[in-house]
Amino acid sequence: MLIGEKKKGDYIACCKEEEALLRKVYFEKRRSAGIPEEVFVHFDIPLTLGHEIELLQEAGFLQVEVVDCIEGATILLAKK
Repeated sequence: MLIGEKKKGDYIACCKEEEALLRKVYFEKRRSAGIPEEVFVHFDIPLTLGHEIELLQEAGFLQVEVVDCIEGATILLAKK
């Protein structure tokens, strides 16, 4: 792997509706558990491929490509 290059594996939401549904589940779980907004909780919310690439580009990765997809997990290669 080159410097400034990262491989990232992640589950990808099939569509915007799935991403929105999972985000709703996240907020509902926080609410039902009484977790205040200022408390960090990791809850993996799969994003659509387009949204995932957009966020990687906003983080400074200039090139993002799909390397593989295995049973719903997509492997991306992102280069700075």
